[in-house]
Amino acid sequence: MSLKLFLFLTVVGLVAAQGPNPTLRVAHGLLQGAWKVSTKGRSYASFQGVPYARPPIGKYRFR
Repeated sequence: MSLKLFLFLTVVGLVAAQGPNPTLRVAHGLLQGAWKVSTKGRSYASFQGVPYARPPIGKYRFR
C-alpha cells in the first residue's frame, strides 16, 4: 500500500514540477501545448493539431 502511495505522489510531483502547459497566441486564437520529454531526456513544448492550411473541399478536392 505504501509503495503505491509513494509512486502516486512521485508521479504527481513530477507532473506538477513541469509547470503550466505552454500557450501561444497566433492570429486566429490561442494554441494549447504540452511539455514532453525526448528520447534523450530533454524537455520540449509540443503543439499538436495545428491547422496550417484550408481543407481541400468543393472544387479543390482531388485536384
